[in-house]
Amino acid sequence: MPTTPVHPPADLLDRLVDGAVASRIAASPRAGCVRAARPLVGEIAALREQLHVAGRAKVVLVTTPAVGAVAEALAGEGARLLVLDTADPVRVADALDGDLDATVLVLARPPGLSAVDTRALHRVADEVRVGFRAEGLDPDAHTVTVSPDAGATVTGGPDGAFSAYTLVPAGLAGADVGTLVADAVAARDTLLTDAPANPALVLGALLAAHPAVEVAERWPAALPGGPPPVVLDGGPDVVGALRVGRDVDLPGPVAARVLLWEHAAAAAAHLLGPVTGSGDPLRPAFVDGDVEVLAGPWLPTGTATVGDALLALLGAGGTHLALHAHLDRESDASVALLRGVLARRTGHTVTFDWGPAQRAGAAVCLITGAGDGRCALDDVQAEQIDADAAAQPGPVLRLHLPDRLTGLVALVRAVQHL
Repeated sequence: MPTTPVHPPADLLDRLVDGAVASRIAASPRAGCVRAARPLVGEIAALREQLHVAGRAKVVLVTTPAVGAVAEALAGEGARLLVLDTADPVRVADALDGDLDATVLVLARPPGLSAVDTRALHRVADEVRVGFRAEGLDPDAHTVTVSPDAGATVTGGPDGAFSAYTLVPAGLAGADVGTLVADAVAARDTLLTDAPANPALVLGALLAAHPAVEVAERWPAALPGGPPPVVLDGGPDVVGALRVGRDVDLPGPVAARVLLWEHAAAAAAHLLGPVTGSGDPLRPAFVDGDVEVLAGPWLPTGTATVGDALLALLGAGGTHLALHAHLDRESDASVALLRGVLARRTGHTVTFDWGPAQRAGAAVCLITGAGDGRCALDDVQAEQIDADAAAQPGPVLRLHLPDRLTGLVALVRAVQHL
């Protein structure tokens, strides 16, 4: 049960209880993953032992952002897990610079993906397999597939926080899958009742009642569902936020916290309603030094600087500004600092995350960069970026950096002068 000095609005909680939302979530395929996870424990342990005997203890996971974020959370600190959740060519090339002889590629492809995302996953996996061949290694001996398809190393069912798509890579990277599943099973019973004391309904109502949520871990923002904007490591600039760890505490082991959030996010989505993308294409607008700017028809004619484009985006509607960086989260990590600077300069709630995600109510700024020629994935990444833009219900601005280093410097200067 989340402990909180903040109480959810009674009307929202009543809507969840009266609508039997907890029962409906419990009956969904995602929630059913916990029940189906028990047989996976032995299968994953045997597979890990087989790979460890062969000296393969490092995991490169090719998957979606949601699966990757949960797998990282379940694997825990210090796990030998590297996630490739977009087709960013720089990040993929960097992943191939490691000790490939000790590496296993896990391709986790959950059901229901778009053609763009499916193509991206397979192209990224193909690049990793090319890297194995270049080192004289047998790609098949270094690859584990998790998918709904017959012939996969592990056959996955419905997608969910405790599906094979997350548990296999977490387990191969060293997580105690038996303990994770046991903790999730123990926590699950408290989330199934249509009662005001159900912690998932309490948290779901709180999520729906706040304009933003501040968290200290990345995975809550990645789980699908539809809570309000999630800010990682925010500060005084996040106005009116529900602060996890202060306003509300998520107790228990990581498996219990992830399961609680998954159910609560689904409850919040029931209250907030569905999200649909506008589908508006982005067109080249102008070039400002080292930054190429693309936008939709909302951008005022005559806009000529990055700073003015950002201000126009903020004025084009939206409850907050969401930054999506289609970049390498290690070599381009400094781009995350823009969140705090933008929030302080503009007085708006600003969120930040890596890669694509659909953000309800947001004005979205995509920050993208060219590859460096080491991996032939620029075309696939462009498809993912276009799909990310089309999925947003609100206005979208794209800031493209032909040279990532000089482009990031120019972008920081533009934001500092707002």
